[in-house]
Amino acid sequence: MSFLIRDLIMNSAILIAFSFLAGHLYASSARHDSWKFKLSIGSVNGIIAILLIMIGIRVNYSDVMNILDLRVLPILMSAYIGGPAAALITASMITVFRSLQNPSVFLIVLVTMHMLAYLSSWIVRHVRSFLVQWSAMIALMLLNYFGVFHFVYHVPIFTTLGPFLLICTLNALLIAAIMNFFNKQRTMGRQLRQAQQDVLDIVRMQSGFSFKLIRQDDVFVCTMLGGQLLEQLGVKSEQAIGGSITKLLSDETARKTQTYMEQLERGESVNFELQSAPETYAPGVLAEGITLKVLLITLQPIIDDGGSVAEIIGTAIDITDRKKADQRVAEEEERYRTLVESSYDFIIGLDSDGAITSVNQALCQLLQLEAEQIRGRRLTDFLFQDRRDSWSAILKQTLRDGIPQQWEWEHTDGDSTRTYSLTVSPCFPAGQNASGITATIHDLTDLISKKEAVKASEAKSRFLANMSHEIRTPLTGIIGVSQLLLDTPLSAIQWDYANKIHSSSRTLNTLINEILDFSKIEAGQISIERVPFSVGDWLADVADVVGTFIGEKPVDVVLDVAPNVPDRLIGDPLRLRQVLLNLCNNAIKFTSHGYVRVYVEAAPLGKERCSLQCTVQDTGIGIPADKLASLFQPFTQADDSISRRYGGTGLGLVISKQLVERMGGTIQARSQPGQGSLFSFELIFELEAKQIGPQPIPLERRRALVAGSSEIVRASVAGMLTSLGLRVLESRDQLAQADLLIVDLSQEHARSGRWNSLINNAHSAGIPVFVLATTFSRNLLLQRDGAEERTFTLLKPVSRKQLADALASWREHGIGREQAAASTAPVPIPEPPAGARKILLGEDNEINQLIVIELLKDKGYAVGIANNGVEALELLEREPWDLLLIDIHMPVMDGCETVSRIRQNPRFRNLPIVALTADAFKENHELYLRSGMSDILTKPFDPDQLYSKINRWLDA
Repeated sequence: MSFLIRDLIMNSAILIAFSFLAGHLYASSARHDSWKFKLSIGSVNGIIAILLIMIGIRVNYSDVMNILDLRVLPILMSAYIGGPAAALITASMITVFRSLQNPSVFLIVLVTMHMLAYLSSWIVRHVRSFLVQWSAMIALMLLNYFGVFHFVYHVPIFTTLGPFLLICTLNALLIAAIMNFFNKQRTMGRQLRQAQQDVLDIVRMQSGFSFKLIRQDDVFVCTMLGGQLLEQLGVKSEQAIGGSITKLLSDETARKTQTYMEQLERGESVNFELQSAPETYAPGVLAEGITLKVLLITLQPIIDDGGSVAEIIGTAIDITDRKKADQRVAEEEERYRTLVESSYDFIIGLDSDGAITSVNQALCQLLQLEAEQIRGRRLTDFLFQDRRDSWSAILKQTLRDGIPQQWEWEHTDGDSTRTYSLTVSPCFPAGQNASGITATIHDLTDLISKKEAVKASEAKSRFLANMSHEIRTPLTGIIGVSQLLLDTPLSAIQWDYANKIHSSSRTLNTLINEILDFSKIEAGQISIERVPFSVGDWLADVADVVGTFIGEKPVDVVLDVAPNVPDRLIGDPLRLRQVLLNLCNNAIKFTSHGYVRVYVEAAPLGKERCSLQCTVQDTGIGIPADKLASLFQPFTQADDSISRRYGGTGLGLVISKQLVERMGGTIQARSQPGQGSLFSFELIFELEAKQIGPQPIPLERRRALVAGSSEIVRASVAGMLTSLGLRVLESRDQLAQADLLIVDLSQEHARSGRWNSLINNAHSAGIPVFVLATTFSRNLLLQRDGAEERTFTLLKPVSRKQLADALASWREHGIGREQAAASTAPVPIPEPPAGARKILLGEDNEINQLIVIELLKDKGYAVGIANNGVEALELLEREPWDLLLIDIHMPVMDGCETVSRIRQNPRFRNLPIVALTADAFKENHELYLRSGMSDILTKPFDPDQLYSKINRWLDA
């Protein structure tokens, strides 16, 4: 029995020692599923089993020694720790060792050991309870020992086998206890590591960053640092960990934080803001490309048993956006405060009881009190004294309903009464009911006055429009009938009387136009457009109208354009035309003889703009220097004698000045009495992207002889011809060398026939003749010679474009001397095309009907009459028409409605329709065009203007 106890102690010691070794491997290994771990466990337990076999447990059974041992227990440990693979490795090592000792036991050892390894592993895998696992494995072990030793070796149960099984059970329980210890240790270690990993993940994934400082030799050293903000700040954590504060922060930053360290020493938590910038940190701490941030640092001291700070736990969060938001809020509050204080409205804050909590400066000025004197009192103490009950009801309703209320009230101060609009709005703090009120009082007095002024202006505009129509309608009849009368055979006295009627009515029309234009400017109803236009077309239009200003005056008018003037500009051509016409009319009116020269030049202002300067120079009476300053004043002229002698309202220059200034330009005047005047204005225009420069007409170096008594006209025409590619001859002796003849025909020479011989010689030689004439001299020429097929007549003044069009037409119809044939000359009033073109006139005024009918019949047109819009529609449906002239104001159906209905019919979409209207307002003209009109002719009109409009659309 002594052998048994001794061997038991030795086996147990070995078993416990190796059990702790295996348990340590089990607890410290991170991966239990690896083959390396399974091999290690199986091998260690196999060695334990071999040692146990070699030592054995001695019993007194016959002569058999060392037959009993604890080899099975290592298999159980392998199965529990390493699974089937480890258990089989241990079983295999036992089998091999026992076979080497005693080959006869190989089979029984192989079967019993491997069966035990397999069944133990199966129990560990499928049974979850630790107690049940080891209970089952111990039972399996006891069954294995009992079966082998009792049935195979017939070991006595009570004397030997029983004590041995007890020893095995006790050792198995001891191993189970050891495994349970290491199992819990492993579980706790895993939980500890998971907790540590969770903490590190939390620190690393937080939006800010956290750190830990530990005191070492009175210096705080960073032992932990992590957070996403570090990357944004450019802080390299590997450089920071292990470093002291003095090595992490710059000297300046460290000095600033010294105060906070003193608070920490007293055990107080610290919160402070830190600007994260390159100068904040010590060299080498930051990475490249840092981001400037504002940080909120929180420090929490950890006190040791001695009352000193042993550690500091710190956190930092990015408050950059919050600081910016706070700054924006502060700016908005300051802006709101500034708006409130600078507002002319009265802005009052009230609490729920109606007591004033805040006022702005405007109300203080109204009441002549300081803000402190107003706060805490009620608004009815100062205003609405007679409406206390109404004011109280409004406050209660606003707070109850939470809806703003508005009403008007009048405040009388002395002799003045002002009207105010009061708006009461509830104030809602976040997520709460209305707790206060903001009252805004707006002064409506000026707005009401402005509305009344606008109404008065609109009434004035309607009055002007009506008066324009009412005045122009009879004036159209006077001008038209007097023109018709002048075209009939009259005695000298009759012709003189009729001419005076015609001239006086035209003067009256000019005065009316100026007064109406001035009224529109004064009312602010003149708008400036920005549209593309052609300089050539603009000057050609000006030339057409200026020709009517000359009359019988011996005055030459020329239009010269510098070569550098762009052709396409962006601006308001109508207002530009009006200014230049006013200046030309003014110059012609005050020039009894001589010339009026219009000169247009440009100066580039970069690639997209240019400065356009227009100059109008005359040889008129001139203006004294002391009178120049009053030229641009309304209803003034140089002196009263001028007004009596030349007439006029004195508004032409005023209108021109205001239009030029509205277009952003300036206008100037220079003059000397007896020598003439010079008016010029300068405007800046944008250049249209696509420019069309002067295109010379390919006339194959043709030669043109320019004749005439006016040197300035000859020079102007010569310059135009040269720019168009022609060679200019100036001596009448060079007629034989010329390909065409251009003659400037004055009224005096038209009467005397001074240039008849030169013109006849040209006709005889087959040379085409271009005659430059005023309307008066042209009529004299036609009355004397009739229509000469080989003579092209151009009305003066002639623009470069008009001359170019005339030459182009001449070239198109034949340029050889032998081929000079009849051609429709491109003059402002061209002859109508062959055949009777049909024109329908929609007009209810009999006098206007008479004028238009006579003017159109003189040109060979067939004319139909419709007295209203309904009749016009019926005539259009009944028979075809080439053009429609229609009055705007007609009974039954007016012109706009008639045209709208006409355009609805696809048959008449391309029918030219020209509106005849006495309405001079541009805004109404735009309305007429939108209704479907093709063009507009304003009454009263000259025959030339009527013919020009008709031919423009019939030729198109």
